[in-house]
Amino acid sequence: MSDKPTPLPSVEESLKAVAASGAETRRILDQMARDSAVWKAEQETILAESNKALAEARESLEKTEATLKRTADWLGLTNDKDYIFSGRVYDVLREAKEICGIAVDEVNGCLFKHYCNRQYDMLCANDSSVIVVDVRHTLQALDVGEFAMELPSFPNTHPEHMKGRELRGAVVYRKLGSRFAAQTALDNGFLLMRAGGRKHLKLHQIKTLADLRKPETARARAKLHGSVL
Repeated sequence: MSDKPTPLPSVEESLKAVAASGAETRRILDQMARDSAVWKAEQETILAESNKALAEARESLEKTEATLKRTADWLGLTNDKDYIFSGRVYDVLREAKEICGIAVDEVNGCLFKHYCNRQYDMLCANDSSVIVVDVRHTLQALDVGEFAMELPSFPNTHPEHMKGRELRGAVVYRKLGSRFAAQTALDNGFLLMRAGGRKHLKLHQIKTLADLRKPETARARAKLHGSVL
């Protein structure tokens, strides 16, 4: 018995099938559009949160940098040359156990008090004297003036170092901004020293302005007025 051919769908049935297929296609497209909108909204939210987190991190970093800068200013570390030079001077004094011919048995570095925001580079002491040392890679008269104003406060801010001993000031420099800076130090009664030598640092005492012209303290430079040694 031969199979009968499947009758073709009627026009009406074909139109209904096309309509149903189109509706399904539209449903799929609408769902894809909704899914796309949701995904876009989620990405925008993630981006906004990321930008907010980045802004907060940047603000936190700026605050940290500001805090570190203030701390560096308090500790006198802002000028890298002064900081490095101060360390070398400290090593020389600690090894020599003397300053300008004065024997010392105590050498301390970087004395700082948070409550008064005052820092002293180092201290040398013996049984009778406390010598507070200010170190400058390049010495200016303004530096000496500031040190002269700060030094009298030392017994109040660091009483634990005094113990009835005499207070003195000392200034050590590598380069001299002007003769006036040296004169200001001498006028204030400070011990004044120039650090010479590259590989091995040596300290030479300056007792008068005439000492500035000595080869071992100024390398025989004749012109000192307004010049930098």
